Amino acid sequence: MEADSPQFLHVPTLLEHSVPRPSRPWVWYFGAGLLLLLILSGLTHAQGGAVAKAVDVLIALLIGGFLVLATWFSSQLARNVAVEHGKIDGISELITLRRWQEAAVAVQDVLSQPMRSPGARVQTLIYFAGILGRYHRFEEAIEVYDYLLSEYSLDERSQQAMKLGRAMSFLRNDQLFDADRAISDLRRSARRNSVDDSEGAAPMPQFSESAGLALLEMYRDVKTGHPEEAIQVFQVSKDDIRRQFGHRVADAYALAAKAYDLLNRDEDARQAFADATALSPLDELTRRYPEVQSLAVKYTPTPSPYAQPTPPPVDLSRGVLA
Repeated sequence: MEADSPQFLHVPTLLEHSVPRPSRPWVWYFGAGLLLLLILSGLTHAQGGAVAKAVDVLIALLIGGFLVLATWFSSQLARNVAVEHGKIDGISELITLRRWQEAAVAVQDVLSQPMRSPGARVQTLIYFAGILGRYHRFEEAIEVYDYLLSEYSLDERSQQAMKLGRAMSFLRNDQLFDADRAISDLRRSARRNSVDDSEGAAPMPQFSESAGLALLEMYRDVKTGHPEEAIQVFQVSKDDIRRQFGHRVADAYALAAKAYDLLNRDEDARQAFADATALSPLDELTRRYPEVQSLAVKYTPTPSPYAQPTPPPVDLSRGVLA
């Protein structure tokens, strides 16, 4: 299917087509047939003769055929599962390399047919939602997140990741009321997990340590014109974001730069913007947070150490460098 087709990455179609097929009850059919033959064998053995021997031979052939078919089906299933997992690993690699168009085509291919296992389907749908967000199809990404949260019983960490992605999609789609409600739900969950952890349950990120939640709150405060709150969150959570997200702390510096700029604190904004662009390319920051684009006009981004120098112009009339 072509990338510009109206059915390309069509959410309802892919959700419907990717549902795993129910297991075929051929084993039950075999068991029923074998039971019938055993009953027939008991009746014929009571009478003896050639019929009893024929039934015994038939039972032996049925059991041997079952073993052969079971072996063949198992090998086919293992081969198909391996192929499916290889495709999913390929999608993950393409996303890591930011080859988004190829990743989108691969997701379309995998989800266009029934998948082998629910777990593989969940992972592919997570990638699917991220790709939809990359192409700014936020309403459809929200639809996928809602489907995952409603149809699958995910563990706490997976649920938190899904809710973070859903809340960010709300923010990017300017559904600020829905985003605020989603962030409040995440905050309540983080506080509840903090209480559970203190009682000896499995450790979860504490309320003050949730880097994803901190970024969401910063972005919400920047979008809604509350720069002081965004800076407060940045100062409290900066170290936690760096510890959990590594170089993606650049997102926090970029949002802090925007908040400083809204408060006309130009020096602080310039420094935060320089730190952000030293850790992440400017085009990636502006893709994730379009509000940061205006900072590139006022402040100079940090040059990338991997940027290629601009070649001097060529004077074609003389055939030498100008």
